[in-house]
Amino acid sequence: MNARLLELAGQAGLQQRIDNPNEIWGYRDNLQRFAEFVRQDEREACAKLCEKMSQSTWTFCNFAKAIRARGDHENAPLP
Repeated sequence: MNARLLELAGQAGLQQRIDNPNEIWGYRDNLQRFAEFVRQDEREACAKLCEKMSQSTWTFCNFAKAIRARGDHENAPLP
């Protein structure tokens, strides 16, 4: 698990075991919160990549907006 995922896990309330740092524990709602944080983080990374690409074509800017909108409506249609 990379440092960013460990940071998101901590924000979600999951905890790394002291006796075995390869294990993380928490409750179901912590895990659900962690999954949402990871989804948000991935959407933002994809949107930023599209914005970077939008310097060469306007289409990618629309993709960035659509990716971010999926956070509000998971089934939002793509443009």
